[in-house]
Amino acid sequence: MKFFNILLLFVLFGYGLNVQAQFNQFGRPAQRGERGYVPPPRPVAVKEIEKPEIDEYTEDRATLYSEEFGFDAFQKEVLKRYLKKYYVQKLDVEYNPDLKYEDKLSLIQGQQKVFKKDLSSFLTDSQVLSILEREQYGKRTKDKKNKKNKGKKNKKGKKS
Repeated sequence: MKFFNILLLFVLFGYGLNVQAQFNQFGRPAQRGERGYVPPPRPVAVKEIEKPEIDEYTEDRATLYSEEFGFDAFQKEVLKRYLKKYYVQKLDVEYNPDLKYEDKLSLIQGQQKVFKKDLSSFLTDSQVLSILEREQYGKRTKDKKNKKNKGKKNKKGKKS
């Protein structure tokens, strides 16, 4: 009889473990991630990068340079033609997925040399360098660089 009581306790204990495995600590069935299965992440739709509008960008840049250097209408149109040619070639290289970074870099540098040669046919050297610097690095010029350094010097002077 004692043997049957011990056997009954083991069976009840085993049944209790089975119930505990079915329901977790909060008394609800196990959720998806708790069962060991994690579904794969949803695929993210990749957007294709759109090229900027070359005509609008060329017009803006030509207007900016003509105001900065005081070009007349003829010089502005010539500059606009060279800028458009440069931007078309540059964007074709930049948005070509088949080219590697090093290849793109060498092609763009070659295009910059041609662009510099075209600009030097009707502009002075300082104007050409200013335009090339702005095309390559953006709006950063020596004036802004000096202002940053001047601000750092002022801060250092105030602390000491």
